[in-house]
Amino acid sequence: MADAVEYESKRGDWSRWAFLSTAYNAISGQKSDWYDDEAWMAAVSARIYHLAEAKGDNNMKTKTKNNIIMLYNDIKAAWDTSCCGNFKAAVWWDRKHTQKATAATGGAIVVAMHLKNITGDRSYLDFAWQVNNPWVANMVHSDGYVCDHIDTQGNKQCGWGFTYNQGIMIGGASMIAADIGTSNPSQWNEAKKYVTYLLNRETVSGQWGKVLNDGSDSSCKGDCQEFKAPTARYLRKFLEVGRKLYPGDKDLFDQVYAALKGSAYSIANKAFNSRDATFSTSWTGPAPVNNGPVPQARQNAAIQGLYSFLAVCQ
Repeated sequence: MADAVEYESKRGDWSRWAFLSTAYNAISGQKSDWYDDEAWMAAVSARIYHLAEAKGDNNMKTKTKNNIIMLYNDIKAAWDTSCCGNFKAAVWWDRKHTQKATAATGGAIVVAMHLKNITGDRSYLDFAWQVNNPWVANMVHSDGYVCDHIDTQGNKQCGWGFTYNQGIMIGGASMIAADIGTSNPSQWNEAKKYVTYLLNRETVSGQWGKVLNDGSDSSCKGDCQEFKAPTARYLRKFLEVGRKLYPGDKDLFDQVYAALKGSAYSIANKAFNSRDATFSTSWTGPAPVNNGPVPQARQNAAIQGLYSFLAVCQ
């Protein structure tokens, strides 16, 4: 819904704003037992904050800002230096403290940078650096591959290839790069490594070019069905930041644009059941069967894939 309002508001259409506000009011102020989930709530709250600012809705601006700060403080409290193994400095994934994961770590960076952008407070950037640097040093391979998590025994899970992990780190690095500017290109260079790995290893060939891929409808279940959504969104962020600050990387921008385009065209033409308005998990299809149950996560991912391309093709 936030995607729809964001897209339509640029054309002067705020007809969905009341519905978005009602939906947000119903869930704002809630916490989760998983810190990555809190980060996603904070991230969409930041998007709604900027929409409220454009709409002139000061009540919603205040509510979203307060909610982001509340969630940020909860996530920040999950920063820990007592565990795990030889690598200790990271954000817990969950309240039970079963592991430290890229999902929560990258999410913490993104939330901190959203608050830096909203408030101008340098302390949020400082926390983003605090979280980012040890994770990159210990959980990111030289080719840009991002490991998934480290458990309490110090065992790293580096065998999974989810677009989600690459995507959230692309987002965090791009947001830091945008904030600090071209005088320090370190995070921009990190973002480029994440993007290059993603394009080379976590896409498949489709009719219209490369397509983001986390597996088939049968192999990608549960949360996996939604992983491509943040990845597409942060590829969009990468383009927005890079085109402004690093125009010399045009060749890579062209590749990212082509992947977003290939994904969107494949979503619309291969993964879409036009009768039921449903999408498959695999963006290269086949489309869901008629009357078949389709999880909301699939719908969310496909719609964000479409909107991410629309945002960069205008």
